[in-house]
Amino acid sequence: GGGGGGGLTPSINGGPSTTGLVQIINIIVGTQCGLVNVDAQTALALTTLILNAKLPYSVPVTTTSYTGQGFSTCAAGLFTAVDHMETYFNLVKLIFGTNWPIITSTTVTTADLNQCLSFVTNLQQVISLSGDLGPFISNDEAVILSDPLFLPSYLSVSTVSTLITYINTTISWYEAATYTGVSGIIDGNQLVSRVNALAAALDATANAGFSDMLNAVVNRYRCMYIEVNTPEQSGVCAQVQLELSQDISLTREAFLATLDINNGGDVLKNVTAILYVSDALGYDRTSWFVIAPSTSTGLIPDGHAVNIAGGTHGILTWLIEILPYAAPATITKYIVGGDLYYTVPGQGTLRTPLYPQAIYVSPSPLLAINYF
Repeated sequence: GGGGGGGLTPSINGGPSTTGLVQIINIIVGTQCGLVNVDAQTALALTTLILNAKLPYSVPVTTTSYTGQGFSTCAAGLFTAVDHMETYFNLVKLIFGTNWPIITSTTVTTADLNQCLSFVTNLQQVISLSGDLGPFISNDEAVILSDPLFLPSYLSVSTVSTLITYINTTISWYEAATYTGVSGIIDGNQLVSRVNALAAALDATANAGFSDMLNAVVNRYRCMYIEVNTPEQSGVCAQVQLELSQDISLTREAFLATLDINNGGDVLKNVTAILYVSDALGYDRTSWFVIAPSTSTGLIPDGHAVNIAGGTHGILTWLIEILPYAAPATITKYIVGGDLYYTVPGQGTLRTPLYPQAIYVSPSPLLAINYF
């Protein structure tokens, strides 16, 4: 995964060098394309909200844990994960400048990913020691690097031109053995400090059992979401998880949504779930999808209803077809969520919200045939 994913383990001991700087730039710019995916977008959005103190949730007073960890543990883990992500943000801003975009758009196109990979490859080539001017970016190389054909939508030509000047100026001073105290360069002391901070954050993330820092953010937020949104009722200890069979699909195709219900408490009766689909702005788009009636595994038929015995788990599965107007022209992000309803003896009908999952929908290729 990008943005602090596996394999990113930079560390600097002592002062920086031109060779070390080039290696770090290669590593960090290489992580940027990893941010162009569903999970990374979720983690980056959450991280940005938290760092700006705008995370939209309220904290209820609860005594029962529905994840086996408790709200306080989940929350502490989330903010630790965000602190780790911030070390990555800080290094990106130092190396590429404060105006360099850390991708947080709600719609990411496949073209962005392809062009991101092209830009990364070009940048890594032009700052290599075997380039036209060694690590310096020549005028000819700058033309290639700034070509709009190879730039993702979130990168402008002016942003790349500013980066080229920034890198060349930094290398000039580093070659003269001056690493700090000069404006307009990557400060060597900060580079050492921020690289080592990121390396320590990556080690801590791995020691906590996460594959990368993005995964840690999403996992800890999901843990908090369940703790906050699961109603507290005596005798009820049901954990639910909604999963999609894929995170990208074409219109006119179908995917599976699976709801795993792990009931550790009393029998749950009249179990049913309602799914809905919304766009990235929160508007209901369920009518743009055909959600077939669910099939069940591990649930006990009871007339026209189904039950889940205590200490067991059941699965509900839906086949969801994507209609053409879900993505008529460009790849579009949708959120699949819903609510689980069930009856507990003596407590009536209860509701548990399902943690939403994202899917990207691409237009299907259309074949036009002309007859003469």
